[in-house]
Amino acid sequence: MLIGAEKQSRHYTRTRNGKKEKVKSTITNYILQCNCCNDIFYRTSKEFKSGSDLHFCKKCYTKKVAQSRSSLARKVNNYVEKIDASSGKPLGTFTIR
Repeated sequence: MLIGAEKQSRHYTRTRNGKKEKVKSTITNYILQCNCCNDIFYRTSKEFKSGSDLHFCKKCYTKKVAQSRSSLARKVNNYVEKIDASSGKPLGTFTIR
C-alpha cells in the first residue's frame, strides 16, 4: 500500500570539459507498506511500479509470489494472442478468467 512520497536532493561534483562543476539532483522515494507483513519500506521512482496495488518487501516477495504473478501474465498474454484483429469481436468484450 502506498503511504506517501518524499523528495531528497543530492549534491555531487562532476567534471565537464576539464572543469569541475557542482550538480544538484532530486530523487523521489516512495514510502510503501508490505501487504503481507505490514512492514514499511522505501522504493525509488525507478523501482516503484504504480500499476499494481500489491506491494511486497524483500522478505515477503518470494519465488512463489513472483511465479504466481508471471503465470497470470502468461495466461492473459496467451489468451489475447489467440484472438487476432480479424476476429470481428469488439475490443471491450474480452473477459479474463
